[in-house]
Amino acid sequence: MTNDRILLKKGAESELYLINWHGANAISKVRIAKAYRNSSIDIPLRKRRTIHEANILSQVKFFGINTPFIYFLDIKNFEIIMEYIEGKTVKDFFSSDLCINLGEIVGTLHCNNIIHGDITTSNFIISSNVVIFAIDFGLSFFSERYEDKAADIRLFKEI
Repeated sequence: MTNDRILLKKGAESELYLINWHGANAISKVRIAKAYRNSSIDIPLRKRRTIHEANILSQVKFFGINTPFIYFLDIKNFEIIMEYIEGKTVKDFFSSDLCINLGEIVGTLHCNNIIHGDITTSNFIISSNVVIFAIDFGLSFFSERYEDKAADIRLFKEI
């Protein structure tokens, strides 16, 4: 991990930092240890989740979904260093037109049996050139079950 980090967000499972990565802004997502979990469970769990999220972020690009590029994966420190997307969250610019675009993204994920797990307006960024990026696949998983796909959509509806 780099030393010149600016904390952007602290979540339940991870912390997001703005860092300088070889002269460019980047995001460092670090999965944090949970004191209530035994380390024999916590370490493999954080390792597996870090690898899984990096894989999903890369795989969905094959379906035409914009996600940040992964620059580096540091398994030892449970860290993903990825592209910094300059823009605002959909939460800041919510409109019915954006819902159509988000529906297309979610539909593409679901047609490929990927459940995002946390579809909220905060997990989509509109870049400065008006491209929508899906982010935060930390709770994502593969499923063919209609119930899982429906639960994904239900969360967005409730938001």
